[in-house]
Amino acid sequence: MRPYFAVIYDSFVEAMSSKVLWVLLIAWTLVLAGVAPFAFIHDRSYEFSTSEILLRESMVDKLEAAAKGKGTKQQQAVVAAMKDDSREFLSRDKKAEGRRFSSGRVAELLNEALQSKTMYSAEIWPSADKRGETKELLAKPIDQLSKIDLEHLNRRLIESSFQGSVRQVNENRIWVGYAGIKVGNSLPLSESQSRMVVETIVLQGVMKIGLGVVAMFIAIIVTSPMVPDMFQPGSLHLLLSKPISRSLLFLSKFAGGCIFVAINIAYLLTGLYLIAGLRLNIWNSGLLLCIPLFVFIFMIFYSVSAITGLIWKNAIVSVIVTGIFWMVCFTIGLVQGIMKPIIDTFPQVIEIRPASDKLFAVRQEGALTMWDESSKSWQVAFDSARGGNLKVLGPYWFEDKGELYYGRTFQSPFGMQTDDIRMSVATLPELQASSQKSRESVSKNTEEPTESEEELSKSSDEEKEPKSKSDLWSDKRTDSAPNFPARSRRAIEFNNTILVLTETGLFQLDRSRATAKQESQGAIADFVKDAFSKFAPGKPNAFKQVTPEAWQPQTPMDLAASLNGEALGVYQHGLLQILRTDSSDKWTSEHEVELFEKKDTLALVALNTENWIVAGNEQVPRIGSLKDPSQSTKLSGIGSIIPRKLIASPSDGSFALLTASGDLWLISNDGAKVNRPSLKGQGKVSAIAYDGDGKLVVGHTINQVDRWDLLGNRSESLARPNPRIVDRVFYWIINPIYWLNPKPSAVDETITYCLQREESVGFAFDTSALSESRTKIDPWTPIWSNSIFIVVMLVVGCLYLHRQDL
Repeated sequence: MRPYFAVIYDSFVEAMSSKVLWVLLIAWTLVLAGVAPFAFIHDRSYEFSTSEILLRESMVDKLEAAAKGKGTKQQQAVVAAMKDDSREFLSRDKKAEGRRFSSGRVAELLNEALQSKTMYSAEIWPSADKRGETKELLAKPIDQLSKIDLEHLNRRLIESSFQGSVRQVNENRIWVGYAGIKVGNSLPLSESQSRMVVETIVLQGVMKIGLGVVAMFIAIIVTSPMVPDMFQPGSLHLLLSKPISRSLLFLSKFAGGCIFVAINIAYLLTGLYLIAGLRLNIWNSGLLLCIPLFVFIFMIFYSVSAITGLIWKNAIVSVIVTGIFWMVCFTIGLVQGIMKPIIDTFPQVIEIRPASDKLFAVRQEGALTMWDESSKSWQVAFDSARGGNLKVLGPYWFEDKGELYYGRTFQSPFGMQTDDIRMSVATLPELQASSQKSRESVSKNTEEPTESEEELSKSSDEEKEPKSKSDLWSDKRTDSAPNFPARSRRAIEFNNTILVLTETGLFQLDRSRATAKQESQGAIADFVKDAFSKFAPGKPNAFKQVTPEAWQPQTPMDLAASLNGEALGVYQHGLLQILRTDSSDKWTSEHEVELFEKKDTLALVALNTENWIVAGNEQVPRIGSLKDPSQSTKLSGIGSIIPRKLIASPSDGSFALLTASGDLWLISNDGAKVNRPSLKGQGKVSAIAYDGDGKLVVGHTINQVDRWDLLGNRSESLARPNPRIVDRVFYWIINPIYWLNPKPSAVDETITYCLQREESVGFAFDTSALSESRTKIDPWTPIWSNSIFIVVMLVVGCLYLHRQDL
């Protein structure tokens, strides 16, 4: 074997002598030196930032009222603690001057009050020395408090004075630092969330662009002469004069080029691993696992370069052919990558709402759709046709008046754009009528109607029937409704209305006000009003605040109601709170249970009449009693999961838990039994709901829907869309070409898996984003499929060299 090791060594020395290599190593050194000073800086700070002003307009009104001697005593005390020019500025007439407050300006004014040593008064805040953090701070005289403790005290006093208008902040904040200097404002993320961003976006971006593109291209240029140089006069004959195999000679040259690249890649990734660990405390061993993966990607391209060098014996031709191969693979992968979300992701059903005998669904692209059995397709309903890529809240179906409510806003991993969530209501009386017919058909009343009753019923049904098939989901059915409250995070159906949990409190919709019609003002005025109704912000004052006293919600949060409507379960910031109402519809916090040490853990909550379940992100779900919530146990048989949906059955109180991996688990009402049924769609489930009869409706396999009969252990098909032309093109043309073609870029999925250790891509920083689809990845197919390609190319090269007359 010594001659072959000598060939490998010579190849490595040849590459190391390249000036291009040393330029690349110097460039990587400069990159690592530039990245090394970055770090997370932890510090205590209670200053207000722009993002912490939740309701700017409301906050400005309260500050101005307090400056004029109005408002509460607490608010007046806060304004009195500001500078003289700030108080004078607030007392002016803003309408006369035509000025506007920005959130940043409001934050500046509040930060002035943080420095005051005279703001606190026992008379104005009588309970401050008896509660929580302020009790500990007021144990000392204010003059003896440190600067940071004074800010802490004043921050809590301001938060209680403007409850719901400013966000409650934790003392430990994080900044991005460079060489020990804070860069910009504090991050709106926790440390674990910040690390997640670095791992999933920053590190992958650096590697895929730096190593996957730049370094690979340079490596191909540096190693391309290795094989052609074997055929220089005297070189090959000198090698073959020794008793060595031609095939092993070729493979040794190939291995020599790969070792050179491996050292180059190992230098950068080891440096990134140490910097991320030492500076950011991100010790992700996946970075080291990526070293052989990037070498593997190089081997795919180098196998093409090597066999080209054998045939044409020219380094330039090797680079050109490899570049063409790269472009072909990139183009095919790009087409497949663009079409795959259109086929597999955007049409995916993520919410289901049975409404009488109809089926509504929300797709990942943000469209509200209705199933049309006659055409075997999902029809885009109402104003969803105007644009997609939005988050749909709901839909919420109320059979008493045949009304379907829904909201639309933008969605990101950080949560919904919650300042302007437009709500619409669609009036569907024929669904109300069809439900009534269904109930009458199963009634035991055998009394036959009279002829006049039949005619009246027929006439009434004709009025409720849509004029055309498409009229049922027409935009004409919708009307504007009040906007959701600002900073909404979760909305649920509750006692025949909608209950909304926001960062500012708890709100309940008054449906009579939401759909109230104003008197006609004339044909022309009504026409103009109707024309602009779709763009109007909605009817005001339809949401009633039912927030418990002295209750400050914190993100992340989720909301669920018990099946009997007597209790609410609120998950917020690592805690579970059980709220109960009295005869005056006032909610009060009855119990509070700490569930997670990591307060930023996302979680979903569900309640039946006796128990609660909380499913935390990457946690084992827990179940407990509503009577004594402090006693809880972990559910056996499930393990740590990423939850997507958690609901309780209205019929028997059992729970259905959907995970991000597409698995649906059924849990008995007391948590004693946990089952993963083997029914149609299991493993590919994307949405779940219960219909009016208490049966489980399951969305799966992108856009199919079944009803599961759990007692009979069988499923009934409800929606099976006919394939579209674009579906046929993708599955019968694009996908086969993609799978037959080498896929170097597909190794990115393996790299993602090594860094995240999950077979799906996606992350969420807000509970509202958990229901969004996560792109499933296949980390192993690219390895074996590209390995086959490399082996075939090397075998062809060996056979070609063996048959040459050299």
